[in-house]
Amino acid sequence: MALQPTQAPSPKGYEVGTAAGDSFSAKKLLFATGVTDQMYNIQGFADCWGITALHCPYCHGYEIRNKAIGVMANGDLAYELCKLHSNWTKKLMLFTNGKSTLNKAQTDALYNNNIAIIETEISAIAHTNGYMQHIELADGSIQKVDALYSKIAFKQHCELPEQLGCSLDEYGYIAIDVFQKTTVNGIYAAGDNTTMFRSVAFSIAAGNKAGAVINKELIDDAWA
Repeated sequence: MALQPTQAPSPKGYEVGTAAGDSFSAKKLLFATGVTDQMYNIQGFADCWGITALHCPYCHGYEIRNKAIGVMANGDLAYELCKLHSNWTKKLMLFTNGKSTLNKAQTDALYNNNIAIIETEISAIAHTNGYMQHIELADGSIQKVDALYSKIAFKQHCELPEQLGCSLDEYGYIAIDVFQKTTVNGIYAAGDNTTMFRSVAFSIAAGNKAGAVINKELIDDAWA
C-alpha cells in the first residue's frame, strides 16, 4: 500500500493506493497499526513470548501468581520491576544477564526481600510449546522458572506516520494529544503505537475517542 498526502488545497486530503491498483481518498487518517517487539537473541525466548515470556504484570500477573517468576533486567529498571512483580509472588529472582549495575542500596533491598540476583548470562530457555521449564545459564547451571518478565525494545509496525511527518516521543511512540491527534493536522493515532499501556480495553477506548473527534472535525470542516 502506498500513502501520500495530496497537494493542498485539494479537498481529498490523502490518497491511499493499494497494490491491486485501487485508490481511495480521505480527509482524515487514523493509524492503529501497533508496534513490533524486538526479540532477544536467546534460544527459546521468542517461542515463549506472550505465553510465559511476558511484558506486564497487570496483563499476566494473576495467571502466574505464586509461581516461580524471573525478571530479566538491570540497573534502576530491574529494581523497579522487582518491586512491582513482588506483589504477585514470593518466589522471585532477578536475572541481570551480565554484571549487575544495581547500586548497593538497591542490591541490599532485593536481598532483604529474598530476591536472588543472578548475573550469569542466559544462554537458552527450555520450554514446551511456549511454557517455560527452566532457564539455562552460560555456566551450565539451570534455574527453574515458570515465567520470565522483561521490558524489551520495540519499533513502530508501520513507518507511514513518520514518513508523513508525525513526531515520535522519547520512547518511540507516536506523539499524540488528549484527542489522539498527532503532530500532523488531520492524522490521528490510537492503540499500542501511542502508549506503553498494551490492552484491548485501552486501545478500544482510544479508538472510540479518535472516532468521535474525527467525526466532529469532519462536521466542523463541512460548515467552514
